[in-house]
Amino acid sequence: MVAHSKPVKEQDNARGTAILFDPGRGCLLPSDIIQKEPGTFLTVKNQLSGKMYSLGDQSPVQYQKRVEEDGVADMTQLEDLHDGAVLYNLKKRFEQHIIYTYIGTILLSVNPYKMYNIYGTDTVMKYKGKSFAENPPHLFAIANVAYSKMVDAKHNQCIIISGESGSGKTEATKLVLCYLASVHHTRKDNVTQQILEATPLLESFGNAKTVRNDNSSRFGKYIEIFLQDGVICGAITSQYLLEKSRIVFQAKNERNYHIFYEMLAGLSSQQKQRFYLQEAETYYYLNQGGNCEISGKDDGEDFHRLLSSMEVLSFSPDEQNSIFRILSSVLHLGNVYFEKYETDSQEIASVVSAREIRVVAELLQISPEGLQRSITYKVTETVREKIFTPLTVESAVDARDAVAKILYSLLFSWLTDRINKLVSPKTESLSIAILDIYGFEDLCVNSFEQLCINYANEYLQYFFNKIIFKLEQEEYIREQIDWKEVTFSDNQTCLDLISQKPHGILRILDDQSTFPQATDHTFLQKCHYHHGKNPLYSKPKMPLPEFSIKHYAGKVTYQVYKFIEKNHDQVRQDVMELFVNSKTKILTSLFSGQTMKVMSTRNNTINHRYQPPTVAAKFQQSLMELAEKMESCNPFFVRCIKPNNKKESELFEVDVVSLQLRYSGVLETIRIRKEGYPVRITFDNFIKRYKILLGLTHQIKADGENCITILKQIVSVSKGMYSIGLTKTNAANKDPTQPLIPHDAAKGKLPVNRPNTAETPKPKLATQDPVHHTTLNSEHFPEPTHNIKDIIRQYEQSATQKKTGLIRKEGGKIFTKKMDPHEEAMFILKGQIMPHVSQKPAPAPSKDKNSKEAVAMVKPVSGMTRKSSTRPVPAVSARHPVFSGASVSRELTGEDERIQTQLHGQPSEGYYTYSKMPCDLCIRKEVFYPKESFHSPVILDLIFRQIVSDTFSETCVRLNKEEQMKMKSLLAENKIVSSTLVKDEAVKRKIVMAAREAWDVYFCRLFPASGSVGTGVQILGVSHKGICLLKLVRASSTAAENLRVLRSYSYSDILFATIPSKNMLDFNLTNEKLILFSSKAPQVKSMIDYFITELKKDSNYVIAVKSHITNNISYLRFHKGDIIRLQPMDGLKEGQYHCYGCIVRKKVIYLEDLKKYTPDFGWKFGAFHGRSGLFPVEYVQPVAAPDFIHLSTDKKEEPMDKKGKVAASASATVAAAVGSTAAAEELDRKSEASPPVNELMESIPEYVLQDNQYTMIEFAKKYFRQPHKLKSEITKEKSKKGRDPKDPAEMVKYTKTPIQESLIEFCDENLNKVAAEIFIAVMKFMGDHPLKGQTEQDIVYSILKLCGEHEVMKDETYCQIIKQITDNTSTKTDSVQRGWRLLYILTAYYKCSEVFKPYLFKLLESVCRIPGASFQGIAKACDHNLKKTFQFGGRTQFPDGMELKAMVAGRSSKRQMFLLPGNMERHLKIKTCTVAVDVIEEFCNEMGFQNPEAANEYSMFVITNKGQIVHPLKKKDYILDVITEMEQVDQNFTFCFRRVLWFQPLKFENELCVTVHYNQIVPDYLKGLFHVLNQDTMSESQLQQASKLAALQQRAKDSLYLPTIREVQDCIPPQIYQFQRPQSWLNMVTQNIQHVQALSSHQARAQLLGLVSAFPMFGSSFFYIQSSSNSAIVAPCILAVNQNGLNFLNKETHELMVNFPLKEVQSTLTQQSGPSNSYPYAEIKLGDLMSQRITQLQLDQV
Repeated sequence: MVAHSKPVKEQDNARGTAILFDPGRGCLLPSDIIQKEPGTFLTVKNQLSGKMYSLGDQSPVQYQKRVEEDGVADMTQLEDLHDGAVLYNLKKRFEQHIIYTYIGTILLSVNPYKMYNIYGTDTVMKYKGKSFAENPPHLFAIANVAYSKMVDAKHNQCIIISGESGSGKTEATKLVLCYLASVHHTRKDNVTQQILEATPLLESFGNAKTVRNDNSSRFGKYIEIFLQDGVICGAITSQYLLEKSRIVFQAKNERNYHIFYEMLAGLSSQQKQRFYLQEAETYYYLNQGGNCEISGKDDGEDFHRLLSSMEVLSFSPDEQNSIFRILSSVLHLGNVYFEKYETDSQEIASVVSAREIRVVAELLQISPEGLQRSITYKVTETVREKIFTPLTVESAVDARDAVAKILYSLLFSWLTDRINKLVSPKTESLSIAILDIYGFEDLCVNSFEQLCINYANEYLQYFFNKIIFKLEQEEYIREQIDWKEVTFSDNQTCLDLISQKPHGILRILDDQSTFPQATDHTFLQKCHYHHGKNPLYSKPKMPLPEFSIKHYAGKVTYQVYKFIEKNHDQVRQDVMELFVNSKTKILTSLFSGQTMKVMSTRNNTINHRYQPPTVAAKFQQSLMELAEKMESCNPFFVRCIKPNNKKESELFEVDVVSLQLRYSGVLETIRIRKEGYPVRITFDNFIKRYKILLGLTHQIKADGENCITILKQIVSVSKGMYSIGLTKTNAANKDPTQPLIPHDAAKGKLPVNRPNTAETPKPKLATQDPVHHTTLNSEHFPEPTHNIKDIIRQYEQSATQKKTGLIRKEGGKIFTKKMDPHEEAMFILKGQIMPHVSQKPAPAPSKDKNSKEAVAMVKPVSGMTRKSSTRPVPAVSARHPVFSGASVSRELTGEDERIQTQLHGQPSEGYYTYSKMPCDLCIRKEVFYPKESFHSPVILDLIFRQIVSDTFSETCVRLNKEEQMKMKSLLAENKIVSSTLVKDEAVKRKIVMAAREAWDVYFCRLFPASGSVGTGVQILGVSHKGICLLKLVRASSTAAENLRVLRSYSYSDILFATIPSKNMLDFNLTNEKLILFSSKAPQVKSMIDYFITELKKDSNYVIAVKSHITNNISYLRFHKGDIIRLQPMDGLKEGQYHCYGCIVRKKVIYLEDLKKYTPDFGWKFGAFHGRSGLFPVEYVQPVAAPDFIHLSTDKKEEPMDKKGKVAASASATVAAAVGSTAAAEELDRKSEASPPVNELMESIPEYVLQDNQYTMIEFAKKYFRQPHKLKSEITKEKSKKGRDPKDPAEMVKYTKTPIQESLIEFCDENLNKVAAEIFIAVMKFMGDHPLKGQTEQDIVYSILKLCGEHEVMKDETYCQIIKQITDNTSTKTDSVQRGWRLLYILTAYYKCSEVFKPYLFKLLESVCRIPGASFQGIAKACDHNLKKTFQFGGRTQFPDGMELKAMVAGRSSKRQMFLLPGNMERHLKIKTCTVAVDVIEEFCNEMGFQNPEAANEYSMFVITNKGQIVHPLKKKDYILDVITEMEQVDQNFTFCFRRVLWFQPLKFENELCVTVHYNQIVPDYLKGLFHVLNQDTMSESQLQQASKLAALQQRAKDSLYLPTIREVQDCIPPQIYQFQRPQSWLNMVTQNIQHVQALSSHQARAQLLGLVSAFPMFGSSFFYIQSSSNSAIVAPCILAVNQNGLNFLNKETHELMVNFPLKEVQSTLTQQSGPSNSYPYAEIKLGDLMSQRITQLQLDQV
C-alpha cells in the first residue's frame, strides 16, 4: 500500500530509498534513490518510466513507503493521493497481470490486449452472490452487485462502460452478458442462449477494424437484460448512430464491417457463385484500407459462428439467403464505375460497368433500368410530371454510395428489430442495462461521425460528473455538512458549444442543412462567427476547412468536408419506390417501413414546409432518450483504460495512461469517494429501520441526535465516519472490507456491534466463552440464576477477594437473596420495587452441566431513568418486557454502555436479582432446549404469565394477529383473561405446550442477519424447532409491526453450518445452500451445533449417504437421502424379514464421522417404508429424529409383537406424517432440478391423506362457484329432493344436466363456454350424451386440445370428470368405468395445478386404500400416470385409434421390440406412460446394474430410413409418443439400445451384460478403431494379442471346429491382418484356441472385453467426419467421444490429432441433412465463458 509520505531526512538519502518528487509537471512521481553524489545532488530513477533524474538536495522530496506487491485493490485506500501514486498502483497491478482495480464501487479496467484465464465457470461461481469485499476486484463483481441491488431495491440498474476506442469496452460488455446469462438462467431456457448469440451477430454487422482497435464498435448499443424471479426473461437492444460512411470509405489500415470479409471467407464456392462473389481485394468498398485481413482473426470460422447464431435466433434459410443477397449487392454497387461525357455543354455521368448493375438488380430482384436511373439522374416531382436531371460523375458516385449506405443501414436496423422481437420480455420486469458506446476518437481525419461520437462521450463524461460530483456535493451543501469542495472538470460548456440552441455547432449544421444553397464552407463560416471567441473553440491558423474543439479528453480537429451531406438522412422517393417494388420480401419490408415513417412525419408537418429530420437531430434525440433511461436507473461505472496505443500486451505506457486518468477525473473520483458519505438515509427511515436492533417499539423523535445514539449502540463508529445533516444521517465507508452498514443500507441490516469486553466487568468463570450481547439477540435482559448455593458461595468468595486485592474496581450491583422464588416471581410480575442491597457485583456462578438458563452480569448505567407506571408490568414482553405498556418509555443508553450475556447451568427452584438498580430487570423464557421440561411450578407459572401477557399485548412483534387470536380463543375456552389468577397447573401446561408448538417466532433467539440475493431477510431466528428467516413488516399503516417468517427449516433439514469467512454463515441444507451474513455468526453456529448434537444423542435414526440396492430380502433396500429407524439386532436370525410401519421420510442428513469399533460396527438393522432388514454401516450416517418436537417427551415404549419387534402403530404413523413438513414440500415443488430418473415422484405426504381439509368437498368450498338460482327455485328443489344445491357435497356429485358455466370460479367469464364444451365432451365419452356423429377419438382429442390451449382448464376438467364419477346415477352401466378411463387418459397428459395437487392425489390414493373398493385398479393406474406426468411433463402426442381403443377396453400396455447390440431382439411391455429411462433401467436391471447412476451411461435411439438417420431419445421421452411420431416418418423404424458412457465397471458375471457389451465393442475393434497404426511393422506381442483376441471370438461362437483362414480373417482388423501371411495367422489363432478351449462362450466374451478395455480408445463412441471448419482438424477423420473429451483421430492410422476436453464444450447444435447438403452436420461451441469458437463437423450420422 502507498503509505503516508513525509519529508526525506538526510539519513534517509540512502541508495534504494523510495521517494516522491515533482519533475516540474505539477504531479509527484514515485522514484528510487540511485545514489547521493558528492555535493548537493541526488540521482533518482522514476519507478514508472525508468528515466533517471538529477535532483538538488534542497528539492521538494518526500519519503514514500514501499507498496504491496500487488498494489492496492481499492484506490480510496491510498494515503498519498496524487497522480504518481495512482499510476504507480495501476502499473504494479498491471505487471502482476491484475487488470481490475476499484475506486469505491467504480471499476477501473486496464485492457491487457490478451485473454487471461480469469473468466471461467469457477470464477463465475466465486463471485456469485458475494459482496465487493469478499473477492478481488472483477467485472463479475460489478455484474453481481448490480443484480443484487436490482433484486433488493426493486429498481432498474445500469452498467455504464466507457473509455477510449480500443480500451476494451466491447469485451467488457460481452463478459457482463456472459456472467448474467451463466448465473441467471434455467436449463430449459432458449431466451438466454438467443441473447448471447445476438452479440456475435451484431458484432459482425456493427464492428470494424480501425487504426485504434481491431474490433471497434461503430455503433452504440444499450442492452437491457430483463429478469423475472431471478431468471433472465428477455432483452431489448437499442442501437445508436451506425457509422454509415464506413460502408463506402475506409482510411488506411482500416476495414469495412466484419460481415463482408467473413461472408467472403466463409461461403462455399457454390454459394459465392450464386451471389457472383470473388475475393475481398476485388471490391472497392473493401480494399481502400490496404489490408483485408486482421492478424489473429479467422473470418471463415467467425462466419460459421455467425451462421450458428442465426440458427439459434431462428433466421430461416430464406431470410439468411436474402441477407447475403443484400450484402453482396452492396459490394457489387461499390464496383459500379462512371465516366463523364458532355452534351449541350453539360457534364453527364454514364455507367461504365453495366454488368454490376445487372448483378445488383438480379440479387435484389429489382429493375436494372430503374437502378441505373436512380444513380445517374435526379428526379424532381411537380404537380403534373417528373423531371429527370442527369447527374455529374461526382454526384453519381454520391448517389451510388447513398444507395449502398441506406441498404446496409436499413438491414442493420432490421436485424436489431428482428432480434428484439424474438427475445423481448413478455411481461413487465426489472432490468440490468449495459451501455457499450463508441469510445472517444481523435483520428488522422476526423469528420461528422467523429464529432457525433465525441459528443456522445462528452455527454457520458457529463453524466459521470453529475452522478459522482455535482449531485453528491449539492447534497452535502443542502444538508449543511462540513465539506471541503472537490473541484472537478465540468464539461457543461463543451456540451453547450456543440448542441445548445440556437448556435451550437450541431444546431448550426441543422439550420444549414435546410438551405439548398448551403455548403460546408458556409457552415464553417457560421461556426467561426458564433464561436470564434469561445476558449473551447479554435479556428485554423491557415484558411483550411476545419475547426477544433477542446474536449474533456483533449483537443480534436474536425474536417468539415461533406458535413452537410452526411447530416441529410433522407432517401429519394424514386429510390424508395424502386426497392418497395422488389420481389425480395425483406427488402420490400425494409423500404416499406421507411416509406411509412416518412409519410407519418410529413402528415405531422402538413401545415408547414416538410423538413426531414437530420442525422444530428435524430442523434441528439436518441442521446437524450438514452440519458433519461440511464437517469431512471441506479448506475454502476466501469472505466476502461488503454495501456498503450500500439495494441501490445504487457506494455504500460505511463503517458498514455496518465492522460486518460487525468481527463476522466480519476483522481478527483478517488478523493470524493474517499472523503465523502456514500450512505445517506433520512432520519425517519433510519429510526424506522434500525430501532428494532435495540428492541424499541414506540415512536421515537426523528432527529439527528437520536439517529447517532442508535448508530453508536449498534456499530463501532469514530469521528469522521458519520455526519449529521439537516434531514439525513450520512455515513462514510473508510474501509470497504469492513462496511459500516453491510450489504445494503436500504434493507435495514446493520450488524450489531460486538461490545468491548475490556470495558465490561468479566469475573473469572469456569464456563464456555460468553455470547456477547446484542440488543436483538433474545432481548438480552439479564436472566438470573437460581442456584442458591453457588450465589452464596461466590458472594463469600468476593469478600475474600476484596481483602486480597483481587476484586474488580468497577462499581456495580450484587446478587442477594430476597424471598422465596414464588414470591419473587409475583413481585416481578406485579412491577413491585425490590429492596436495595449492596452495590458490589458478585461473581457469576460456576457452570452446571445440565444448564439451559443464563445469568447476565450488567454494569449499571448512571443517570439512566425509567418512568414509573401504576399499571402492572408483566415479567416478559416479546420485544422488551420492561416497556410492554403503552405509557412506558425507554431512553437510549449511553455510548460507554457495555452488556454481555453468559449461558449457565440448569436452574433449580429459586431466582435472584440485582437490587438498588436505577432500572428494572425483567426475565423472559427465550428458547426451549431439546427434551427440556418445565416441571417446576415457578418456571411454569412465569412462562404461562409471559404468554398471557403477550397474547393481549399490542406491541409484541413476535406474534402476529392470527396467532394472538388463536391463543385468545384457547384462553377463552379455559375461561382465562389477562387478569385471571390460574392455579391449575394442567391448564398452564396446556397453554405453554400450545404456544411452544404453534408459535413460530415466539421462542426464538433472534440474531441480526442479512440474506443472500433476493431473500429480504433481516433477522435470523433459532429455536427448538429449527431456524427461520424473518423480516419486520407492518400489515397496514396503522397496525403494529411484527416479525414475518419468510422461510423456516427444521433441524432435520440442516446438514451442517459453517463460517467460510467473517460474518458469513453457510447452511448446507437437503436441497439447497443458504448463505446468510450476521455479525453473530459464531454464536449462531454454536447454538445450532449444540441443538443438533443434543438431538442426535438419543436418536435411533440414520440417513443414507448412498443408495443400497439389493434383491436379497434379508437386506434393507433404500436410496440416498432416506431416513431409517434403527432396531436392535438382538435375536435376529439370518434371512429373517419383518414388515414394519412407514415411519420415516426422504430428507436430510447431519454429517459426522461414524464411530468405529462399536459392538455392531459393520452392519445395522433398521426399518424403512414398511420394510426392515440389514444394511452396511458405511451406507448411512447418524441423524436427528425427524421433527423431534412433535413427539411427546414422556412417550411410552412402542408396543412389541410376539417376536420382540416394534409393531406398526399409530404413533409410528404419526412420526412418519410429521416427518414431511410443508416447507420441505414447497422446496421440492420449486426445485428446478428433475428428480432422479430411477425414482418415481414421492407420494403426497401422509398428513395430507389423513387431513380432512384436502377432500374434494373442501376444494369445492374454496374454489367452486356458487349456483346462481332464485330463492324460490332453491326452496322448490330442497322440498323435492331433500338436498340443497349449494351444499358442497352436492357440487361434486354426478349430474345428468350439462353445466352452463365452469365449476371453478374463474375471473375470466369467457372460460365458461370452454368449460361447458368440455363438460359436454365428458358426458359424451361416458355415454350420458348423444355422440352426434363424433367418434370416441374425436371427443378425447377435443378434451385434450382444449386443455392444452387453456392452462386453467386442466383443473376444471379434472373436477368435471371427478364430479361425474362420484355417486354416479347414470342409466348407462359402464358410465363410471368410462369416466375412470377418461381420467386415466387425462392423468397421462396433463399435470394439475399445485393448488389442486393434494386434493387430486388424496382422492386417488383414498380409492386405492379402501379395501374392496370399486375401480381400485384403475385408480392406482391414474395415480401412477399422474406421478409420471409430474416427473416427466406428460404425453405430447394424442393417442391414435388403436391405443385409444385399447385404453377404453382396459388394456394399458403393448409389447414393443427393442434391438440390443448384435441385433439381439428384446420385447418389453410398454405402458401408457413408459418413458425412455424406464426402458433403459429395465435393461440395466437385466444386466445386473442396480445403482441408479448406471442408467445415465446408456441411451435409446430410433433408427429410420434403413439405418441412414439416427435419432437419440431424451430420457424423459414417452415411448408411445415416439412411436406415434415415427410411424408418420417411416413405418419400419427401429428402437436401438446402446452404451454411450463408460464410467461404471462391467458386470462380468452377468451373461446379458457381457453379451451386450461384447456385441457393441467387437465391430469397433474389427474396424481397427482401438489401435494406433502408425508403425510400418507390428511387434510380435501385438500380433500375439490380435491372434488371442481372434481365438476368443472363435470361442465366443461356441464352435466345435477349428477356424478356416476366412474365419480367422474375419476376426482380425484388416489394418493388422496385412502384416502377416494368412497361414501364419491361422497357425497363431489355432494355437491360442487350444489355450482358451476350456472357457465357456460367456467366459470368452468376458475375457475379450477385459483385454480390449486396456486400449486407449476403449469406451468411445466413434463418428466418421467428412469435413471440418476447424483448421486443427484434418478431415476426413474419425471422432472418438469418451470421458476424456473429443478425440479426433487420423482416418488411416487412428493416431490422435487433437483433443478437446469435455469442459471446453459449451454447447452443441445438430442439423439433419436437407436438399442443399447431403450429410447432416454438428456445430460444437468450444472454449470458455469469454472466448468461444464454433467448429462445424459434417458427418455420416449425428
